[in-house]
Amino acid sequence: MSPVSLMKDQIASRNEWLILLSVWLSFVLIQNLVYPLLAPSIWGIPINLKSAIEALYQGAIAFFIAFPVANRQLAKQRYTAFGLQAIALLFAGAFAFEFLVDPLVFGGRTILATVWPQTLETGTAALLLTAIRLLFQRQRSERRFAELQKAKIESELQYLKAQINPHVLFNALNNIYSHALHKSERTPTLILKLGDMLRYMIYDCADDEVDLERELEFISDYVEIQKLAVAGRGAVAFETRGDMSGERIPPFLLIPFVENCFKHCLDTQAEDIAITIGIEAANGRLTLDCVNSFDLASVKDRSPRVSGVGLANVRRRLELLMKGDFALEVGPGDKEYRVHLDIPVGA
Repeated sequence: MSPVSLMKDQIASRNEWLILLSVWLSFVLIQNLVYPLLAPSIWGIPINLKSAIEALYQGAIAFFIAFPVANRQLAKQRYTAFGLQAIALLFAGAFAFEFLVDPLVFGGRTILATVWPQTLETGTAALLLTAIRLLFQRQRSERRFAELQKAKIESELQYLKAQINPHVLFNALNNIYSHALHKSERTPTLILKLGDMLRYMIYDCADDEVDLERELEFISDYVEIQKLAVAGRGAVAFETRGDMSGERIPPFLLIPFVENCFKHCLDTQAEDIAITIGIEAANGRLTLDCVNSFDLASVKDRSPRVSGVGLANVRRRLELLMKGDFALEVGPGDKEYRVHLDIPVGA
């Protein structure tokens, strides 16, 4: 259990005790002040040392039933055993007070008829305290379950996000390497772009959300590096539309679709490659449209990885993050592969 959760439990436990004591004191107050006014012939209880000790005595029995007995029996769902033990303790306590405590300590007379009111009073207090305790326990269990679910989701999201990074990095490195072999003048610029990508992947993506503008800079750098593999074999178009300033998005949510555009083409085509990537922000929504040429016959012949490593990954992330508020359409055809994504973005 985390320190924060432990502190919450300690605070909740302290508050639980305060509430239970307040409930019991209110019950004693009603029993000693209100009941005598409503029915003085039955509840004519004087406020003196005896009544105070009797209230403490009954409270001790009620708290014993609400805590040790309830913990031992109700935790194992032994409701009958709990009921029988509670009744036995109530009657034993009432008889003990009437036949031992009252005569020996206060010199009172033994009156069998007063056993029943005492049992009823103590039983009501015990039942009330036990019910409140069970309510607190249920709330605590629900909170812990919610924390466990949140921790599980966060762990899964971190795992899914971590899976994306190596694929993007390896693809970029491979293209820069092939460019460096030919001693291209663009190599230093491309290395700088790779450095920006690494800085973003290592330092800027620690939070659950990042600036949309920074995410798009990362995608733009990736597209520029990937264009090296398409040079002389086709065309790549990347366009952003709308006001991106101030918007936030989970990191690495879009890059798997962009990565797969290049993968589909490069795995299935040697020439006539066509890739179009458009991203638009409007009215609190972000849309991504990717269209790339696609040779289905070549796929059947060579069995390449046309499904993409990241698509199942990103679909799972969308399900966890967006909670149903997204639209994803992925469709291969004979000549092209299309992806349409619509998600909410916010500041």
